[in-house]
Amino acid sequence: MNKSVSLGLALSLCALTPAFAQQSKLDASVSVEVPPGEGRVLVEQLVKAWAKQTGRRAYVSPQVSGLKASLGVGSHTFNRTEVLALLADLQVVVVEDSSRVRAFRARDVSSRVGSTQLRVYTNDDKLPKMNTPVSLVYRIQHGAGQALFAQLRGILARDVTRYGNILYLQGAEQIVITDFAPKVAYYRQLIRAMDQPPAARAQQVTVYEVPGELWARLKHLPASEASIKLAKQFTEQRVTRLEQARVAGHKFSLQRSLTGKDGERLQVGVRVYVPRPAKGQVVHAGSKRKPRLSISMYRSGKGEERLERQIELAAPQATQAAIVSAMLGSDDASSHLVVTFSPIP
Repeated sequence: MNKSVSLGLALSLCALTPAFAQQSKLDASVSVEVPPGEGRVLVEQLVKAWAKQTGRRAYVSPQVSGLKASLGVGSHTFNRTEVLALLADLQVVVVEDSSRVRAFRARDVSSRVGSTQLRVYTNDDKLPKMNTPVSLVYRIQHGAGQALFAQLRGILARDVTRYGNILYLQGAEQIVITDFAPKVAYYRQLIRAMDQPPAARAQQVTVYEVPGELWARLKHLPASEASIKLAKQFTEQRVTRLEQARVAGHKFSLQRSLTGKDGERLQVGVRVYVPRPAKGQVVHAGSKRKPRLSISMYRSGKGEERLERQIELAAPQATQAAIVSAMLGSDDASSHLVVTFSPIP
């Protein structure tokens, strides 16, 4: 043994109970006692001691064997994460599996380890704790895959000990990352933090009762223009505004009930919701359920027929003006229920 190493290099294995599985053994810490006048430990000895304590074989490449880690005098105990970080500072990368611990210079890892026949994981799979190379295929949930890819690629490029790479599959909206499992877990955490629904745009939802003759002149106009004219007609008391609200998000519900002096009753409900999958329906990862718009109407009165209607259709986009209408009677001359959706800048 090298004389500089034999000067008081003491290693101790953390106590393990029989209840711990093999993973607990692999997580064992290594303790190093550095005597006065030494101050440094050979990387080769540290790697071999850690491998021995975790019940594995060790291999240290010739380019690494002569490197020394400066620790300072005294006792030092390192867990797995700390060992890897200490070696990374020396640009040494440890490649682990259940039976081996191998140490290489960071620049040599790709040529010595390769990237073929790696185990592939997906969005929610549990990744290994060991510093073993893996591939992650992450399906983007909320779009903007190209932007996420650019951000992650910039982070990877600044890692001097990186081994892997990142790819973006346009159309499939998937990001593929190949690297060591702890780093892949970190990149996946970043993706999850950034892969969020876009900020909900606010919109103004207004419910009118519009005379049939007036609506016949407005219904062919673009939604944005018709909304402006209806607002003006309301100020001129030519239409009745039943409800108005500022809403944001993919779900909301508006309800209004009116009773006239002659006993006439009108109930209106406007609801945007995201439908739940049917019982037994298989929902694939990354699939999106589109919001739906439901409009319900109930009208009754003395001497008048009772009217009850339910309209169901795709919800309009919050970024675009839209109008939905339905007759409140049995012919075109009847008044119409008109619901306008106007984006708020």
